[in-house]
Amino acid sequence: MNLTDLKGVGEKTESRLNRLNIYTLEDLCNYYPYEYEDRRTKGIFANKYLAKKCTFYLKICSTPRINYKSKVTLTSIDVFDGHTYGKIIWFNDKFSPMKLYKDKEYYFYGKLFYSNGYELINPIFSETVMDEIVPKYYLTEGISNKLLRKIILQAIKFFDFKNEFLPDEIYENFGLYNRKHSTKVIHFPKNLDSLNIAKKSVKIFDLLKEICILNSIKENNESINSPIIKNIDLDIIFSKIDFKLTKSQIDVIEEIIFDLKNKNPMNRLLNGDVGSGKTIVSIIAMIICNQNGYQAAMMVPTELLAIQQFEKYKDLIESLGFSVSLLIGSTKDKVNVKKRLSSGEIDILIGTHALLQDDVKFKNLALVVNDEQHRFGVLQRKKLALKNKGVNVLTMTATPIPRTLSIKLNKLLDISILKDKPDNRKPVVTKSFNINSELKLFDLIRKNCRKKNQVYVVTSSINNDEDKNNVELLYKRFIKYFKDLKIEKVHGRMNSNEKDHIFKNFLEGKSDILISTTVIEVGVDVKNANMILIYNANRFGLSTLHQLRGRVGRGEKQSYCFLISENESDKKLKIMENISDGYEIAKKDLELRGGGNIFSTFQSGKNMDIINSLKISRDEIDLAFEIFEFCKKNNIDFNLENYFIENNGGIILN
Repeated sequence: MNLTDLKGVGEKTESRLNRLNIYTLEDLCNYYPYEYEDRRTKGIFANKYLAKKCTFYLKICSTPRINYKSKVTLTSIDVFDGHTYGKIIWFNDKFSPMKLYKDKEYYFYGKLFYSNGYELINPIFSETVMDEIVPKYYLTEGISNKLLRKIILQAIKFFDFKNEFLPDEIYENFGLYNRKHSTKVIHFPKNLDSLNIAKKSVKIFDLLKEICILNSIKENNESINSPIIKNIDLDIIFSKIDFKLTKSQIDVIEEIIFDLKNKNPMNRLLNGDVGSGKTIVSIIAMIICNQNGYQAAMMVPTELLAIQQFEKYKDLIESLGFSVSLLIGSTKDKVNVKKRLSSGEIDILIGTHALLQDDVKFKNLALVVNDEQHRFGVLQRKKLALKNKGVNVLTMTATPIPRTLSIKLNKLLDISILKDKPDNRKPVVTKSFNINSELKLFDLIRKNCRKKNQVYVVTSSINNDEDKNNVELLYKRFIKYFKDLKIEKVHGRMNSNEKDHIFKNFLEGKSDILISTTVIEVGVDVKNANMILIYNANRFGLSTLHQLRGRVGRGEKQSYCFLISENESDKKLKIMENISDGYEIAKKDLELRGGGNIFSTFQSGKNMDIINSLKISRDEIDLAFEIFEFCKKNNIDFNLENYFIENNGGIILN
């Protein structure tokens, strides 16, 4: 069934859904909300409800008044909650207030403010009682929250959920919902209790899939021989590196060598804080394979990152007598690269998903390195490790792993941890600021850019009307204030070519300030960027703030991270000011909200990983392993291969 078979979805709507990476009914089912509005929460005009979103039952006491200030239209109306008078204000909306009649009562949902009296800004309203928990989705032009929910309801009805991962009785025995019911409750929750069970079910379901895949790899690896690695000359490799490796890096290299010498294929996770030097370790591992006459490949999530890695390590690889090539979507001589690869002329291939094409053939591939996006050996659509029999796999991640999960995962795969950072890295100075200090920060930016340094500006939304610090509004403020600087913006709704072009400009120093959402969180490495401003910092989790801070401090320059919010004394922000170690940050994250952000994206859905309430907890980790052990003990089929081949285009059991 196609998207256009759904009621209300024509070619234009389908094209707009595609901009959200929605192409199938399953994509719709898995397009999870980023937050929920509990409109059942009732409020009145009182201080205890300030800055909280509530439903207010109000009487209209005046006709609309319209004022024009600069390019902004302000429409206001007086209201009464039965005890106290207040005001409702609409920005750039003259039409909504016209639907309200004096002396009539309505339900309004919004956030309460106080400025010379109680105010609601741009609330939604209804004549009938508001008693729903309403999911909020990332949207694009032409797709409203209401339309998306209507389409998703149809998708859940028509999508075939027959390939459940586990029998229904398992879900029931452990107090969970099956996939179909979880999906429906997440999109259309009736109450918080069922919503929490649905969220819990999805998290455990996704972790359980990871566990099952890793277990399958382990069992499969025990019966397969890997390429023989015997000849290793680390001294010559180290002599070509113009910096000293840390003790952790040398220890991890020894662990990888032990795996490569083993008769069975390696399946190792390399975990290290941002800036700890994971990539050079993986490059050395690939060179070791080259020393033994084998090829190696590195797959990264973006073209920009592939280009960066290629240019950064090309001289090192070639100085040792080996060849390296780049294969990305925009590579012009693809045919020649593929020809040289299949003949064995290319020793190391660095690229994006372009490496997965069927006509990309290796002569003797021994090692695959999967960068940040491909965590825990998630084997979705990964043909790379199937390019040769018994290929070793090294997966890299900067996400700190909770100790509970690390101990349990160690039974299924090997985990290496880089505990320290290169000596030349200075700690990033981190300081929180109130939004009212913005002009002071602007002065710091100007002074910084005059020294030929570059600046990141990150915020939590693209064009949310309720957010005065969204990407679009910040861009307007910055170009107005910094008329002499080159400013660009980038966000997730742009296509990959647009994003890569803007990132490339920033990398090459063609722009001074880059305003962005969290799309810069992973991978971008610009040594000349030594300052990052994070607006709405209190809305981000600690792990995300730490990842964003890791975009600066990549070189020898002193770097700065400024956390901007309406409450600079927020507990999270103080933790960021005082702690720079990613593992300590992860511990605090665990204390504050029960779990760390373990996976880059939950494999059965989108958006869930950024909702604080969906972070996986210690108890949920334990329950996932408990279900796994129960099923193994009772010989219950996980439906693993059928599920993944049906839904994800094939699994890899190397």
